[in-house]
Amino acid sequence: AHAHASAGRHETAMPLFEQAQRTFEGDPSLRSHDYYSELQLRYGESLLALGREREATGPLRAAERGWAERGDNPERLAITRWALGRASCVDGTGPDYARQALAYFGSVETAGAVQMRSMITAWLEHPCPRAEGQQPARERLDGPQCSGVFARCPK
Repeated sequence: AHAHASAGRHETAMPLFEQAQRTFEGDPSLRSHDYYSELQLRYGESLLALGREREATGPLRAAERGWAERGDNPERLAITRWALGRASCVDGTGPDYARQALAYFGSVETAGAVQMRSMITAWLEHPCPRAEGQQPARERLDGPQCSGVFARCPK
């Protein structure tokens, strides 16, 4: 599922993500592992890339809870909050999550953090574009070939 999602083949990844979800539902003890949060994040990102924001908020909130409870990977937590910000436009909390992500990426100096700051800052200038009748932010910022933080997007 991750490989398909990373390659932008989100429709192909969906049944694989759903199968993985069933595996975790069958054994709740697996949810304490990092892999569960990563699965939820990537599943949510794929739903988001497909324009299914309402559906994406559930997995993304599960990922946020997992990363926050462990407290051992602030970068993944920030990436999750950035995705959650884009997905949460449906309930009006999107900019709050995006600002939380921006605060983290503003505190580190890496090439990835600079790129994330740029994307989040640009999005915050016009958050929740679909609500305003604009094209989705990922297309406006990066071109249609990009589908989230896991895609290889132009800088």
